[in-house]
Amino acid sequence: MASPIRRLMKDLRHLRGAHRELTKDRRELKEDRRELKQDRRRLERQRDAFEDARKELKGDRKDLSHLRDARRARLAQVDERRQALEAAYDATIDPLTGQGDPALATQLEALGARRQKLVDSFDARLDGKQQEIAGGVAGLARGRERLEDTRREVRQDKREVRGDRREIARDKERVKDVRRRALDHLRPAEYRMGLRQTNRARRALGLDPVDHVIRPGRRVVGYVNGSPRPIRVVSVGNGEALRADAARAYKKMVKAAHRAGVSLSAVSGFRSMAEQRRLYQLYLSGQGNLAAPPGYSNHQGGVAVDLGGVGGYGTRAFAWLSANAGRFGFRNTVSGEYWHWTYGVSG
Repeated sequence: MASPIRRLMKDLRHLRGAHRELTKDRRELKEDRRELKQDRRRLERQRDAFEDARKELKGDRKDLSHLRDARRARLAQVDERRQALEAAYDATIDPLTGQGDPALATQLEALGARRQKLVDSFDARLDGKQQEIAGGVAGLARGRERLEDTRREVRQDKREVRGDRREIARDKERVKDVRRRALDHLRPAEYRMGLRQTNRARRALGLDPVDHVIRPGRRVVGYVNGSPRPIRVVSVGNGEALRADAARAYKKMVKAAHRAGVSLSAVSGFRSMAEQRRLYQLYLSGQGNLAAPPGYSNHQGGVAVDLGGVGGYGTRAFAWLSANAGRFGFRNTVSGEYWHWTYGVSG
């Protein structure tokens, strides 16, 4: 069977691997988001260019329509003038010679040449405009293809981003699972590790370092709201003990108080059922302090400690506890008992 340290080290290796996968997938998500952003900008530019080309094609078609109207109008004027000249020329024809006025004949010839020149000019312009329109239509078709290609790329980018997010969600769950396992193995492992190795493992798990390692202590039967449950208690000095997590917090609090010039000690910590029964009987007989019924005292859960060195409500020690004990998870929970402090309760 693997030792707690080996299990913890294996968990930490898995945790590092899970973090690497998470970091890799986050980089891929960042890159895919960047590509998606670029493709979206490109799509917007292509849309703008497509709209401009469509407007230009619409304008060219209007120009073509106006050009055709102008061609018809100008040729109609020329034809009307020619008809008038032909009528005038016919009126001057000599029945014997069949010849009309030479001047009118010259005008008719010049008008015919002018009409042909107009036709050639308009036809050239119409051909040019039609070629522009054909080019615009082809350009629009190419623009549509580019738009569709870019839309497909954007859709693919979105799918990749969604895939990356799913991968990241799975990676996060894996990190949580591995970290949860490692946290379960940390406490039994750190009893067997030195302080430096313990803090290295704690940093890898995102935990604050500790300035000492609490030893396993002993397993006892504790009580919470009348229900028995096994707990591990650790010595806190003066022959007293607290539940392991409460002991850790208590020792930190005592050190902080000492640095502030306040000396605290444990007078009463964990109590067995027999001790609580004895104290409760003394309370009922009027010979002892207030005591909870057996099975219902926080002392029996290993989270309550009666502190020596407080001295009363108006003392410097009590003022320091009132201001700082909450930082370590302790609160004064029994009215009239300035010495009674409980770990892990709110309010």
